Amino acid sequence: MSKEFSKRIITSIFLTVLLVIIFFYTYILIISLIIVSIIAWIEFNTLITRIIFKNKFKDILLKFSYKGLSLIYLTIFSILIFNGINQVDLNLKLIMVYLLSICIFSDIGGLIFGKFFKGKKLTKISPNKT
Repeated sequence: MSKEFSKRIITSIFLTVLLVIIFFYTYILIISLIIVSIIAWIEFNTLITRIIFKNKFKDILLKFSYKGLSLIYLTIFSILIFNGINQVDLNLKLIMVYLLSICIFSDIGGLIFGKFFKGKKLTKISPNKT
């Protein structure tokens, strides 16, 4: 078993345990959403910087616009989720667990099928996915 595959399996086990804890404790769900939102914004900013790397005024303005719009989007998304969590709706928790589990399993599936089929790589950002 490769080192990368074992790291992904360990991460998946950790995230699955976190999903179970999130389902039973709302405050951990809120903290997790805040952390995920911050990490998503940082990752998006990194991608924008890699895609638009020229220092012309037009490109700088475009980068600033993308970063600002992504921050507004994540803020609105977080506010809507927090309002839904305050209602302590079981269906919302089930939807959150379902969405996060889809992310976990699609990442592992992308790695497994990438190793198995050995196709053309899609991107340099997430290696071994085809």
